[in-house]
Amino acid sequence: MASMLAATSSFLRFMAKYCIALVRALGIAKNPISWVRFIWYVFVYTGIMRRIALPYLRYFSTSYHPNDLDDRSALEKTRRIAATWA
Repeated sequence: MASMLAATSSFLRFMAKYCIALVRALGIAKNPISWVRFIWYVFVYTGIMRRIALPYLRYFSTSYHPNDLDDRSALEKTRRIAATWA
């Protein structure tokens, strides 16, 4: 569990660093409304955080085990793609 929290912390720091750089590059760093709209767009509207929030929280559940997920179709698709590279 500690490694998942450490990875999350690193990911959020990475995201913050590059979101700030992007906002500065776009020239909207001094406008608070633009910051709010940018954060809403990145983290809510189309953002990855919105899409991974529930699976991420499920990881911390006491009943979670990776084998409970049925990933056979994803594995088969990956095998088909990998076979075309060989």
